[in-house]
Order: sequence, then C-alpha cells, then structure tokens
Amino acid sequence: MTLSKLLNTDSQIETMERGKLLEMNPSRDIGAVLRKALVCAKHQGRVTCGLHSSSKLLEVEPDAVMLVILPHSCFKEVTLHIHYTLIEAFCWENDIRLLKVDSAQKLAKLLHDWPNYAIDQNGLNSERREKVTEHDFSCILVRYARAWENSSKEDEAVIEYYKGMENPYHQPIIELPV
Repeated sequence: MTLSKLLNTDSQIETMERGKLLEMNPSRDIGAVLRKALVCAKHQGRVTCGLHSSSKLLEVEPDAVMLVILPHSCFKEVTLHIHYTLIEAFCWENDIRLLKVDSAQKLAKLLHDWPNYAIDQNGLNSERREKVTEHDFSCILVRYARAWENSSKEDEAVIEYYKGMENPYHQPIIELPV
C-alpha cells in the first residue's frame, strides 16, 4: 500500500469518526440534553433556585458550581437586569459556565414539582425541604456531583457543549423543550 493510499484511508476513517461525533454532538439538541441534566441534578439535590440563593452559594463556594442558567427575558425590572449583569460578570471572572435559556416559565414547569433542597453553612443539603415558588426561577445554579455520585452523561454533554462554543460571552439562547 502506498503512502498516499494509507493517508487517504486514515483521512476517510477520521472523517467517519468526525461524522459519528457530529451525530452525537449535543449542540444539535442541547435543549433536550440540558433538560435531562437539570432533572438528574434536581433528583440528586444539586440545584439551587433563585437569584438570592444562587448569589449566596456563588459567593461562598464558587468552585462547587458546575453551571449557572439564566432565563432570557425582556427585563421589565431594572433591578433584575442589574442582578443578571452582575451574575454574568461574576461567572465570567471566575470561569463558571453560564448558559441562557429561552424562558423562566419553562424552567418553572420543569423544576417546580420537586422539593428545593436547602443548603446549610457547610454546603450540604439539610433535611428542611421547601416548595419552590414561581418567582424563584430567575436564576438556576447546578453544583458538581459529589465524589460518591457520578456525573451524568448529560452533565458531560452540557460541559462539552460549553467548551465547544466559540465565544462563551456571546452565546445563543437555548430553547428548552416543553
């Protein structure tokens, strides 16, 4: 076999592998993958809802944060817009992944049925459980899986999607499926 045939064969194999990766690329349907990752994280008690709760956790333990999700919306309140801007700046400054989704209502529909796990001063889930109200979905924070829990394949896919973005500062708004 000649070198050119060998190189052509390697090129074809590489092209086929890239095609398989593109088929598995979550960016085509990142909304569904993100939805599954949120459901999994919620079941594991790794989700924090609300601007105030998320801000507190970001201040105390930013290294434990895997992802911050902000819903894109028309800002009717200037203070909410300022909070979003501050959270975005904090995430970018501290290399925390930040994604924007199309609707706070979809986040509420996705997460409202499960109890919200409160975090004590040690960053652990306390036994106290509260019902999450609709206004708490203005910011969603997802923590990394604990050492004894494996991160889900959806978590990994969301991380890979974020890594694959050309410019994370100007990101698309992800459409969550209903």
